[in-house]
Amino acid sequence: MKKIACCFLLLVAFFTRLCAWNANTQIHGTAVSADKEWNAVSILENETHEESIWVYRSSAHWSSPVCLIKFKTQTGWGMPSVCYDKKTGSFIVYHNCWIPENEDGGIYEFPLVNGKYKSSNSFRTLTYDKHIGVSKLFSNDEGIYLLASYGQWNGVENKKSKLFRLDRIEDTFNLVVPESLEGMEFAHLAWDADKKFTSNDNCLRDICFATNCGLIILDGNENSWWHFDCETENVKQFDSKEAALEYDMGLKQKRTAQEFLAEKNIYVYACLFVLFFLIAVCCGILLLRMYVKQNKKTVSLDKVNTKEKNQFMFSIQEAERSKISRDIHDSVIQDIRVIRLETENLDVMENCKEQQNRIKNLATECIVKLRNICYNLAPAELANHEAGDSSEIELVSIINTLAQQFSIRTHVPCSVTVDEDFKYPTFEKEKTQNLFRVAQEALTNIEKHSYATQVSIFFKTEHSGERDYTVIYITDDGIGISSEKLLEKMNGKDHLGLRSMKDRMNLIGGLIEFVSDQDCGMEVIIRI
Repeated sequence: MKKIACCFLLLVAFFTRLCAWNANTQIHGTAVSADKEWNAVSILENETHEESIWVYRSSAHWSSPVCLIKFKTQTGWGMPSVCYDKKTGSFIVYHNCWIPENEDGGIYEFPLVNGKYKSSNSFRTLTYDKHIGVSKLFSNDEGIYLLASYGQWNGVENKKSKLFRLDRIEDTFNLVVPESLEGMEFAHLAWDADKKFTSNDNCLRDICFATNCGLIILDGNENSWWHFDCETENVKQFDSKEAALEYDMGLKQKRTAQEFLAEKNIYVYACLFVLFFLIAVCCGILLLRMYVKQNKKTVSLDKVNTKEKNQFMFSIQEAERSKISRDIHDSVIQDIRVIRLETENLDVMENCKEQQNRIKNLATECIVKLRNICYNLAPAELANHEAGDSSEIELVSIINTLAQQFSIRTHVPCSVTVDEDFKYPTFEKEKTQNLFRVAQEALTNIEKHSYATQVSIFFKTEHSGERDYTVIYITDDGIGISSEKLLEKMNGKDHLGLRSMKDRMNLIGGLIEFVSDQDCGMEVIIRI
């Protein structure tokens, strides 16, 4: 009965949205709330040329989308832009029709009231600028920005854009050009009018990207990219988008470290130094032991084939990882626990209690982080597993734990779902261990290189002849990579992670495939 009820609700949701957004509609823009619960969509009705903004909940699949606003003037291709304001929890809409007498132009704000977004909660805060053409809103941790193009879609030479900061003054917004961007022009948002569109999402060009603390924008000459630091409002020029993204990530890491250090005093610094020095020494000694042990077997390894060599090397790695995990847990973590207890038992003056609590909380955070390191080195489910035992359900379970740790560490949502007809496989420990390591390496690559905002892991069972295959899809929405560069990295000497993933799958008789393209994310497909 539960399955029938769920199917019925999904069908209701499907037909409801089909009625609202049919083949005669185009989606011009979307925005998602910080908790991923609410989605706002900008819709154009092709037949009536009516522009509207809708909102719906991600978790309530049975609920109907709600229309926040329908603009009165039927203009067509006004392309209202929508974004989410992290500071207020509101959806912000900018609408600027090209018809001068239009009364709908302006900035609209839709706050969350009593857990819902409603059209009655909105208010308009700024009339439109008749000189602005196609425009698009962007938001990040620092604020809201509008990239506005001057000149119509066609018929104007040297079409350019300007970047405005939306300054909130009480219940109004002002469009302000940052001082460092005065006189600067960026590429036009729209494609040429004669370009043939094949989908809903290519009406506007991807010439601006928002990060946590900055914006990366294509220059007006379309030969270089600019990084605009939203915190300091400094600008820096780069030859490529990738270089600007790399600079932004370095800036974010630097600021995270600075904020961390700014909160701590010299006493906390000393504790941190001692703790991490102990960790570094222990890990260094154990890694050196692993290196020496591997080198002892070099002569004999030369006489065996590649598969046997990989099996031997991976088994040594797993054994040493388990040893390092146990040593960290039994020595370093226990020492930090003692430090935390001693700190709690200190009799300190009233003005030092806040400092005492900080040290205690810091020690607790270190214990949690070290436990996560121990789990990644040797998951408890595998460490307690005897060779040949059934691994039923455990493969999904440990990868789900891995995904949760990834989300907590990176603040990037990572969902794990299982197909309705999925047959939980029974694998030996070696296969489960290698599949875990492949998934772990895939998530590590996403964290380091993809700039993704969302990751998903999907399990399904495929049937071929008399055999069943377990298939795992690990997908991200990051910047992706061209097939040429992917092949270059697979064959290069500097990217051992990709080759290690392939070697592990060959070792256990499985297949791995990397599907990606520039700006289209990546999908890793594991089949065994």
